[in-house]
This record gives sequence, C-alpha cells and structure tokens, in this order.
Amino acid sequence: MTYSFGYPVNLQQGQVVQYCAAKTSRSTYTTNNYQGQQLSCDMTQGSSGGPWLQSFVVGTGVGYVTSVNSFLVIGYPNYIHGPYFDSNIKYLWEQITDK
Repeated sequence: MTYSFGYPVNLQQGQVVQYCAAKTSRSTYTTNNYQGQQLSCDMTQGSSGGPWLQSFVVGTGVGYVTSVNSFLVIGYPNYIHGPYFDSNIKYLWEQITDK
C-alpha cells in the first residue's frame, strides 16, 4: 500500500493535508516515453510535490519515500502520476546529505 499526501485545491480549498492510499501501478500515460507510476487518487492541483510513502505507520508518521505527486492527465481522471525512484535518487540523497 502506498500513501500519497498533498494539499489539493479540490478538497477543503487546499487548507488541510489530504491523503490517498492505494496500490501503485505502471502509468498508463506514456507520451514522450514517460515511464512512471500511477496511484488511484482524487487529489488535483496543489498536491504536486507531496510524498508517496510505503510502509507508512500512521502513529509515527514514518515511512519510505518512493515517489512524489507529479502530475495529472486530462482524460485519465482519478489518477495521480509520479516518477520511479531508483539508484539516481539514492545517489542524489547521499550527495546532499554528505553520507
């Protein structure tokens, strides 16, 4: 199960954090060779950049960041898309945290 968090304008005018919880799947949007993933979710504008967490523990707020809310596609309602995090993301994290 993956949890996606954001402040979308379509739910409570973007004033309260919202979340979706669902299984991810390969994105059905493949324009320009995009190869990301999607999550069933009704969040819209304003949620971009919010984290996708796996192994999320509600009581502690701890989980593993596996993607971020990136974009929605007109014609593909109720899905939010995000990139796959791979070894490049791990390398970037190591560089900025000096690990």
